[in-house]
Amino acid sequence: MLPHAVQVAGPFRVVRVVNTALDQCRRRVQNETVGHRGHKPDPLYRARRLLTRAGERLPDERRERLVGLLAAGDPKGEVRLTWHAKEAVRQIYDHRPPTVAEAWVDESIHDLADPGDAARTRRLGSTIKRWRDQVAA
Repeated sequence: MLPHAVQVAGPFRVVRVVNTALDQCRRRVQNETVGHRGHKPDPLYRARRLLTRAGERLPDERRERLVGLLAAGDPKGEVRLTWHAKEAVRQIYDHRPPTVAEAWVDESIHDLADPGDAARTRRLGSTIKRWRDQVAA
């Protein structure tokens, strides 16, 4: 490796990891609440594509649909929490100055490590913590 090179975790890789954590959470909650894998009429199964889209790319009617599907299929709010975590992690790449990005990463790590969060969300926080320097770069 070059002496002055900096490793960077690109947004596509980080968002893929976050989307995978969100999908695992959705599947687990789906299985716990309904008792089976997703079927077409199940709310969380119907919300799976909306959950992976960028929040700013959701038109108002789609956002309302997502909120309704989460209210119907996510009784404890775990999927909603993980979706908000995904959106917060995505916003890291909106900040151009490195100091602001580092502060945002640190704040995201702190928020995701909250003991009240689901175990999967804490695990996502520890992943972002391990990649802190690469993400902030």
